[in-house]
Amino acid sequence: MSRLRGLPRQASLAVALCLCACVTAKKPKSTAKKAPAAAAELAGDEAAPADLDARIDKIGSSLVIQATSENLKSVAAEGRMQSQVPGNVPAGWTDFAKGFAADIAALEEAVRSVESAKTDAEGAERLTAAAAPVARVETASRLLASHRDGDPVGVVVYFIAALKAGSSAAGSFFEANAVTGDGLDAKVRRGFIPVLRALADRDDATAQYVLATEYLVGKLTAKNEKKAASYAAKSAKQGNEGGQLLLDAISRRRPPHPPPSPAG
Repeated sequence: MSRLRGLPRQASLAVALCLCACVTAKKPKSTAKKAPAAAAELAGDEAAPADLDARIDKIGSSLVIQATSENLKSVAAEGRMQSQVPGNVPAGWTDFAKGFAADIAALEEAVRSVESAKTDAEGAERLTAAAAPVARVETASRLLASHRDGDPVGVVVYFIAALKAGSSAAGSFFEANAVTGDGLDAKVRRGFIPVLRALADRDDATAQYVLATEYLVGKLTAKNEKKAASYAAKSAKQGNEGGQLLLDAISRRRPPHPPPSPAG
């Protein structure tokens, strides 16, 4: 039996938790009142699909990678193939492509490290270390595939999971595409906020931070600083650094509420 066939239980759990962290026990709250499509999109209160909750749970339950040496190589090869097929990465995703290439290169290095292990203990340790890079490439690959299919649920769920995994591709996507809407498929663009809000309302700190940013920037939904502050506060309360920084930035842009007492 190859010393590299399996992954220690703690590493397997690390991969599963890293990928599944965006799906929590709390279910999304009921959506706002229905409105005509154009007005709803402008208000950022468009109705979520009826099966959204089930779709999120289904994707979350599938986010488990059996990290063996063969699976590491398979994920790396799939990622490399996706990155090289002409037109597979949308033209406006230049920063994503660079980040994806960096994620893939890190995983390929992890594969070489695992394969060069000389003892069972060394192989197990290196497989454990490979949990992060394989999670980054797998989630970014699924994000890309979901966008190609015009699936906003997959795009958002995999995007949040990839951010949590520390994916360079997801970080670039956040800054260059997710906040601005640039390069997004029309269907994905329309459905992005309802899915993101559903995750945020499950008390997902990363989704809350991203949603707060969306409300602050006002590209994919109507600008709403009050909602931005609310979701940033929820994210910060859970210890999310991005949420805390965003909340601090919002607080500095406006006077405290209520105003301080003149006698104080």
